[in-house]
Amino acid sequence: MTLSDDDLTHRSEESDETHLPDDAFFASILFEGMTSKDRSRVKQIYVDEIVTRYEQETSPSKRVTAAQKAQIKIDIIKKARLYAFDEAQRIKTHQVVRRKISDNDPTFIVLQIGPEEDPLELVNFPTRDWVQFGKDIGKNTHIRDLQVQLFGEVNAFHVDNEHEEEVEEEEDDVTKEDMRQFFQGVSKNRSIEKLSFKHFHLFSKECFRILGEFFKTNKKLKSLSISYCMLGDTHIDLATALAGFDSLTEFELYHRHENLPWEDMNDEKAAVIIQALSGHSRLRKLSLSGNQIGTGGCAALATSGLMQNPNSRLMELDLNDNPINDPEHLDADLGAKFLASMMLGNTSLTRLNLSCTDIRTNGWIAIIAMLRSRNCRLEHLSLSTNQFDDATFKSLSDVLSNKLTLKTLELRKCNGVSEAGLRAISSILQNRAMKLVKLDLTGNAQVNDNVAAAFAKSLTKNTSLKSLILDDNNITSEGWATFSQALCNKASYKETYNSNHTVQEIRFHDELPEDLEMLLECNRKNSVSQAAKKKIVQNFLRSVKMCGN
Repeated sequence: MTLSDDDLTHRSEESDETHLPDDAFFASILFEGMTSKDRSRVKQIYVDEIVTRYEQETSPSKRVTAAQKAQIKIDIIKKARLYAFDEAQRIKTHQVVRRKISDNDPTFIVLQIGPEEDPLELVNFPTRDWVQFGKDIGKNTHIRDLQVQLFGEVNAFHVDNEHEEEVEEEEDDVTKEDMRQFFQGVSKNRSIEKLSFKHFHLFSKECFRILGEFFKTNKKLKSLSISYCMLGDTHIDLATALAGFDSLTEFELYHRHENLPWEDMNDEKAAVIIQALSGHSRLRKLSLSGNQIGTGGCAALATSGLMQNPNSRLMELDLNDNPINDPEHLDADLGAKFLASMMLGNTSLTRLNLSCTDIRTNGWIAIIAMLRSRNCRLEHLSLSTNQFDDATFKSLSDVLSNKLTLKTLELRKCNGVSEAGLRAISSILQNRAMKLVKLDLTGNAQVNDNVAAAFAKSLTKNTSLKSLILDDNNITSEGWATFSQALCNKASYKETYNSNHTVQEIRFHDELPEDLEMLLECNRKNSVSQAAKKKIVQNFLRSVKMCGN
C-alpha cells in the first residue's frame, strides 16, 4: 500500500471533507468523554502510529511531511466533532423515548428497542438502562407492539457454559441477568398485544418462566414472534410458557440464520414447541419457517388439533425451508403424508407455504389428494424450490384447474420439470371460472418460447390473471410476440375484442418489448371494456393513441 499526498490531503469535489484512513476515524471515536489534555495525547499517538505504518510500506524517498501530519490532526478533530454531534442526537432521541414511555404517552404505542451497536434505526440505549427501561414498560398502559432486537455474535452472549468459557465478558455487555430483570419489569405490563424478538440470544430458563407468567396475566397478548434467536436448551421452557395460556392468534418461530448453529433447532425440539400450541384454538397464523421440521414436527402438527379441530381458525400455515422429506426415515414421505391427512378435513386454511421442503413424488401425491378435497379452500399456495417431475406437475395442474378459490400460485425454481410439465401448468389459466390473479414461475430454466406460447394461448381464455412473473427464464423475442398477440390479436375487430384485457404485469429480468409494455399499460389504466375499445381504435384507426384520453 502506498501513501501519496492525495491519500492524506485529497478533498471531495462535493464537500470540504478530507478522506482519511479508517484508523483515523476509529481513533476519533475514542475521544468522547476525554479531557482536552488526554485528547491531544491520544491524537498524537494515533497520528504517529498511522504515519509510521504507512511510511514503512512506502519507499524511503516518500515520507509523510509535517504539513501532511498537521492535516491528519485537523481531519481527526473534524471526524471527532461529527461523531460527537451524532452521539448527542442519539442520546437526545433516547431521552425523548424514555420520557414518553415513563410519562405513559398515549400516542406512543409501538416500541422497537436494541443495544447501542444496533445497525437498524431502533431506539438505542446503553446496556445499564435495560433494567430501568423494563420497569418503565411494565408501568405503561399504551404500548401495543414491543419489538426487542439484540444484534451481535452468538457466542458473545454467553448462551451456554461452553461459550461462557470461550468469551470474556466485557463490562458493558448485556448479560442474562440484565435480561432477567428487564423481563421482570416488562411482565407487569397489561397492554402489549404483539411481542417479537429478533437476533436475541439471551433467553434463559428464568426468562421464559417470567415470560410465562406475563403470558398468563396479559390477556391482550395476541401475537408472538421469535426469529433468528438462539434458544439453546430452553425450547422446553418456551413450550411450557406457550402451554400456559391460550390467547395467541399469531405465532412465528423462524430459526434459520448463518450465525446460528444448525443443531440449536431440530425436528424433535420443533415438535415440542408445536405440541405446546394445541390450546391456542384462536390461532390464525402459524409460521414455522427454517426450523428443520421433518417427520416428527409434521406428526406433532397432525395431532395438535390446530388443523383437525372443527372449530379451528387457522388460516395461514408457513412451513417454508424445512426438510419435510426425511431420507433417513423408513418412509421418507411420511411427513408430507401427515400434513396431507391433517388438512383433508380442514376448511379454514386459506394460505399454505410448502416451498423448499424437499417433498418428493409420493409426498406430492398425498398433497395433491388433499388439494382435490372439497374442504380445501386455499387462496394462496407456494410450492417453490422443490423437486417435481412432469407427471406430478400434470396432476397438480389438473387439480388446481378446478380449485376456484385459488388467487395466487408460486412455482419458483421447480427442479426436475421439463418443458412439457410447464406447458401443462398453463392449462390452469384456461378455466374462465378461475380467480387466480398472480402466477409466479421465476427461475424455471425450461420456460422457453414454446412454454411462453402455451401460456399466451391460455391467456386468451383467461379473465382473472393480473400478474405473471417470469424472471430468470429463457424467453426470446419470438416468445414475447405470442404474448403481444394474446393481449391484442390484430386479425379482426372481433379477435382484438376477444383478446386478453386483464393482465397488467408480465415481469421479466430484462426489458420487455415496447409493444408488449404498451399493451400491459393499456390494461393497467383502463377497465376491460375500455382497454378493448382502445386497442380496436389503435389497430383500425391508427391516428388515435392507444391509451390516450
